[in-house]
Amino acid sequence: LMLGVAALYSLTSALGKLAILHSESAFFGVFYPTVVGGSMLAAYPLSRAKEARILASRLALGLLIGVAVAGEILCHVYGMTLAPAAYLIGVKRMSILFSVILGGLVLQERPFLPRLVAAALMVTGVALITLRGS
Repeated sequence: LMLGVAALYSLTSALGKLAILHSESAFFGVFYPTVVGGSMLAAYPLSRAKEARILASRLALGLLIGVAVAGEILCHVYGMTLAPAAYLIGVKRMSILFSVILGGLVLQERPFLPRLVAAALMVTGVALITLRGS
């Protein structure tokens, strides 16, 4: 399943870059998440998950997360106008290293070492793209 997701994401990254280049980056940054989120919201009544009361009770946290996600999206679409898509996605994927380190040290997630090695391998890939790119 993860290979399928990676293949799908590779297509949407390239198509997203084209869409950003052919439109205003701020427009695409608002339009695309709204369409995706609206589609998911429309499909919500068909799902078996019915946690709307729990979500409504945490409105402040939801708004804080929403603002953070909006900032991430705007930075992403602006970055897509500045750099090749593969480079931007590679740098964004470096966040996994920080996530694994925080998960292991702060949240005591185990096993820590295999996760750290896997994340380091991904970051090595980013470094190779940077050194051999262009």
